[in-house]
Amino acid sequence: MDIVCGTYRLKNPEVYLVTTKTIDTSQFPLVEVEHSGTGLMLISKKLATDVVEWAKKTNNVYTDNMVYTQNTVDEKRREIYDVFKTEIDTEKGIYLSEDYYFCKLVRELGYKIYVDFSCPSAHNGDARFIYTPEMVTVEENPEPEEQQTQEEKQSSE
Repeated sequence: MDIVCGTYRLKNPEVYLVTTKTIDTSQFPLVEVEHSGTGLMLISKKLATDVVEWAKKTNNVYTDNMVYTQNTVDEKRREIYDVFKTEIDTEKGIYLSEDYYFCKLVRELGYKIYVDFSCPSAHNGDARFIYTPEMVTVEENPEPEEQQTQEEKQSSE
């Protein structure tokens, strides 16, 4: 696996877990997802190298405007790889934050994204928002109930 994320709570006491889709729990606790936050993400060196190569091939590289010094004057500028952008996903009509854009990019490069729901975490801010695996309820997907149309209901009365 080249990319695994841990889940963490938003800084909101009312929200435990945010997803853009229903989570497929058949492989729980390690679940393949379309997007994930990057606040708790582990990526392989291979994926990092592929992302840098993509940035170079697509001209998504720029030089920073800062001069970094450590007891000397250093005029060397760093290359920055612009792989955390925002955009509108025109196919789905949704906004992609920097995190979701990165996930879309790595999926386009052929990688699968996983979230490990077994990892506890804390998201610190004005308060500490704790996530533990016990917060996720895993239920079997029940069969959808057959729904009668209005005509069927009227004809049976």
